[in-house]
Formats: sequence, structure tokens, C-alpha cells
Amino acid sequence: MLLNLSKASSAILNKDKKIKDAIKSLSKTGLQIVLVVNKKKKFLGTVTDGDIRRGILKGIEIDSKLEKVTNKKSFYLKEYPGELKVKDIFEKKTINQFPIIQKNKIKYLCINRPERMGNQIRTNKILIMAGGMGKRLLPLTKKLPKPMIKVGGKPILEHIINELCFQGFKNFLISTHYKASKIKSYFKDGKKFNASINYLHEKNAKGTAGAIKKISNLKKPVLVMNGDIITNLNFNDFLNFHLNNKNIITVATKNVETRNPYGILKIKNSKIKYINEKPIENYIINTGFYIVDPKISKFIKKDENISMTDLIQRLIKKNIKITAFPIHENWIDIGSIEGLKLARKKY
Repeated sequence: MLLNLSKASSAILNKDKKIKDAIKSLSKTGLQIVLVVNKKKKFLGTVTDGDIRRGILKGIEIDSKLEKVTNKKSFYLKEYPGELKVKDIFEKKTINQFPIIQKNKIKYLCINRPERMGNQIRTNKILIMAGGMGKRLLPLTKKLPKPMIKVGGKPILEHIINELCFQGFKNFLISTHYKASKIKSYFKDGKKFNASINYLHEKNAKGTAGAIKKISNLKKPVLVMNGDIITNLNFNDFLNFHLNNKNIITVATKNVETRNPYGILKIKNSKIKYINEKPIENYIINTGFYIVDPKISKFIKKDENISMTDLIQRLIKKNIKITAFPIHENWIDIGSIEGLKLARKKY
């Protein structure tokens, strides 16, 4: 597809904009690319999801200038070469977008289909943890398990499965405990969702890592996630990152901002030396998405009740590398009433 400048304008940002502005642009346009220019509209380079992730991993803050993560050697052409040639470029260079630059100015943007769409069926198992009691969502969870609460007319769990199927993942294993029959009677074997769904029922909850130990014939990395999160994360990118880095566990992380509602004082000998009114603090959080190598099983005892965070701590003490995969995509945790309200407002 060839987009002219007017239709791609939201993807064009000045080099002095911040990385977080690029994140907003990527989310808004869905084009998976930002075109960076100077004040005179001269094309300087591009920024993609991968450029931002690599920057964050290097310690670059999202409030930094966009120029810090701009790829100044990105691919572009001066003329549109025709549909067949463009298709060949996408395949050979394994890219999904590139601009047409004429006289140093952006003329068009060539785009392939969205990156998050699965170009192939992924056979990796998807373990969805759906057995929690959902106490923070009472009284809604008095009769329903949390993943079956509706958002936009569909259960949370259906949103998760639909998104993963869209990206090429079809092999699901749902870990159940609280009111498991509600989930099983709705999703059954998954055929109506164009997926294969099996169930791992736990009479006594074993924790996320404990559930992994129960998966039989695990030969490929498994994607593990909580059943109360809605996201448009590119799971193919997530899996490819894990495979390329040869990790035993990869954790999806997200940078969040928290505003302190109070003025913070620095006091020495009763004298106020400094005041910072309602400061904003940045944190890197665990999103509840993991990719786990089959070798992880040897670090979990049989019938052990252990969470992923405890397992990760165990591996860190053994000096086993655990890698972060920074995400900027939409991510809504529906484990609380506030999260549910946000999800229902958005979907």
C-alpha cells in the first residue's frame, strides 16, 4: 500500500519531540513506524518499535529526545518502484514499511500488512492463567471467574484469545481453578474461535510457575500470561526477541509514570532546602507476560506451589540471565475495579 503525505502525517515527528511522543504516534497510527524530520521538514531517519525497545534497554528514558533512538541509516527509495518490486523489498529486507524521499522531503510511505498479523501459524503453547479468585473485583466475581467478566460485550479471556489468534497463535492451554466450569462451557475446545484449547485444572492452585511444570511434551518456548490483561502487544516480536537472545525466561516490561499528589520536601536541621511539587516518578513494571524455555522445568520441583516472580528470583540467585522486553503497546490490567472501568471505557 502507498500512503501519501497527508494520510501519513501523524507518523511524522520533529527530531526534538520526545520518545514518548513516538510511542503515542505508533499507538495512534498502527503503522509501526515514525518518520523523523528537522524544522525544515528534511527527512532524517525512522523510528520503529524495535528502535524504542533497544533504546529503553540501553537506559534511555522515554522523556529523552526522539533523535536518540532515530535510525539515520534506515532504508528508503527516491521513486516508487512498482508493486512487484515493493513486495520483493519487503520479503528480502524483512521490513514492513519504508518511505519514498524526494528532494530530502517525505513524499509517500510504503507499508506492508500490519506486523502483528501472523504471517505463519505459531505452534508454541500459550499458557493463560485463569484460576484466580478475583477478590478485588467482588461482587462481580461472586458468580463469575475474573477472565469471564465482559468488556465491550465479550469476556476478557475472549479478547486475549482473539488477539493471539489474529497474530498466528492457535495452541492454548488455560489453567483453571475458581469456577472453572464457566470457562470450559464457554470456550470448549476452541473450534469456534479458530483455535485449539485444552485445560489444566488445578484443585489446589500451584502458582504460575507450578502450572508450567505440569505441561507435558514441552519442546518449544511457551508464552505465559495472566488471564486479566488486554493488550495489542506484538507477540511475534516478543517471541522472536526471546529466540534471538536464547533466554531461559524473557519478561515483558513497561515504563509507567506515577504522580505523587504531594509536594516533596528536603529538610536539614529543620530548614527547608528544597521542594518538589507533585513530582512524577518513572517505574519499570512487570506486565504479566513471559516467554519460558522448556529447560525451565528442571528448576521447578514436582507439585511445587511457586509464582513466576519467585521462580525468577531463584534463577537470578543462580546467575541465570533473565531478560526484559520493553513494551509500549496498550496494556490494561483488569485485576481491579479501576482497571475494569478503564478497559470498558477503551473497548
